[in-house]
Amino acid sequence: MVIKDNGIGFDLEKMHTGFGIQGMMERVQLLGGKIDIKTDRAEGTQIQVILPL
Repeated sequence: MVIKDNGIGFDLEKMHTGFGIQGMMERVQLLGGKIDIKTDRAEGTQIQVILPL
């Protein structure tokens, strides 16, 4: 699954508020999958989740 936007992006290293992305990472890990987040300021964000079948 890939979710992509063309928004303002964010600094993944400086995230300190909320639990949205942290929650996604934990759920993907529990399912034995992999999550890849690519983001940069003014470049948008892409989240790719790969889960085993």
